Amino acid sequence: APSVEKLPEQHEKARLTSKSIRSLRNRLKLTQTGFAKLVGVAEQSVYLWERKEGPLNLRENTKAALLSIKGMKARETKEKLGKAEAKK
Repeated sequence: APSVEKLPEQHEKARLTSKSIRSLRNRLKLTQTGFAKLVGVAEQSVYLWERKEGPLNLRENTKAALLSIKGMKARETKEKLGKAEAKK
């Protein structure tokens, strides 16, 4: 996950819900496992986020990571995941 000193104001106000997480993951054509790797969290976290009611209460660095991939296209995320796997 990217390191974050202070989120821009728009990031602080961004409201992430289970529906927005699920739709982002589906738009990027990722499994929960792939999405978790991309964001830098455990697969279980993605599972829980997608089932929680109301707004999600996330850590700043997690929220920043989610918002940074929000504008990505499916191909970009696949490339980023491929690079992460190659580093291992």
